[in-house]
Amino acid sequence: MNFKFLKAAFTSLIIVSSSIVSAAVVDFTALQEADQFNLTTQGPSSLSITDDVLTLNHNSWYSIDLIDALGENSLDFSDTLLSFDFLTTGTPEIGGIQLGDSSAFNLIGTQRFGSTAFSYDAINQWVNFEINLSDFLTGSFSTITFINDCDNCAGLDIDVSFRDLTLTSLTESTSIPEPSTLAIFALGLFGFAVRKMNKKA
Repeated sequence: MNFKFLKAAFTSLIIVSSSIVSAAVVDFTALQEADQFNLTTQGPSSLSITDDVLTLNHNSWYSIDLIDALGENSLDFSDTLLSFDFLTTGTPEIGGIQLGDSSAFNLIGTQRFGSTAFSYDAINQWVNFEINLSDFLTGSFSTITFINDCDNCAGLDIDVSFRDLTLTSLTESTSIPEPSTLAIFALGLFGFAVRKMNKKA
């Protein structure tokens, strides 16, 4: 019996499964306040995690270790897409996110700090940000820091919130068709192989 077409079909299915882009999702609900939470000494600071939404209140910096969040010691910056939703109830001095010891992404704020390549201008509305880290950073990192810097906000009660944070490897996505397209192709090839074998039987 000729198994060449059947073998080709299974090979295609393996290619499909290996070509799907891998993504690491940060589960905020699995974290605790004790996980590298940095409280500043100026003014009140607090955080809350509700329904997988991380909220920093008035002058809070919250750093998480990737060992806790993703089970990884570090993540290479090369070909990595950082995606998250961001919301703030006002304009802090610095509102954004920082990876490792690198310069932060300052999404909104009265202070010039870090990169301002991405801008948030929709107070009280969720906005999705997608940042190709390889355009800005090199090397690897082991921490992610969420920033609501507001030590001189004249008593304003400003919240900064994050949700749906993912780190997606883009290495395998270049010049590769959509996984659904590859799946259809592989299943079609599998069906063709079975049909050819039935005709020979």
